[in-house]
Amino acid sequence: MTNSQIIITDAGPLIALAKTGYLSILKKLFKKVLLPPAVYSELNLGSFKKGNTELTKAIFETKWLEVTKPLKTAETLKTALDIGEAEAITLAKHKNLVLLIDERKGRKIAQKLGVKIIGTGAILIAAKKKKIISQVASCLDSLQSCGYHISKSLRQKILALANEK
Repeated sequence: MTNSQIIITDAGPLIALAKTGYLSILKKLFKKVLLPPAVYSELNLGSFKKGNTELTKAIFETKWLEVTKPLKTAETLKTALDIGEAEAITLAKHKNLVLLIDERKGRKIAQKLGVKIIGTGAILIAAKKKKIISQVASCLDSLQSCGYHISKSLRQKILALANEK
């Protein structure tokens, strides 16, 4: 991953990274992070305090987070997923960009459609490799303490890939 890349994101990873103070990792790894309007709506910037300021600044001031409308989202996606995930998958497919998504069902559907996906765990591993963070385990602890679900097996896999087994 280089800072020149552009990535599409779903709401879950953005909210989790913002709440834990790790949103800037995305800015350091990617030139721009695109989100569809439905994902922006899901952020509901007034609904949570921790991380809200960083998200607002990233979208409206520094503009490295950019709301980008996808082409028409397939009705089949809208019925299978929430609208944010459906729009994010559509946007990633249309622009042929990697999609940051953690929700299992959305990941499976994106992969079936040929969309390249990455999860928050992989973002943390990349951040450690680039020395943006020193430890993945402490970041995972913060995410989990904010209510972000990470299964025990996924946590172990992420830590093994980060050489923190």
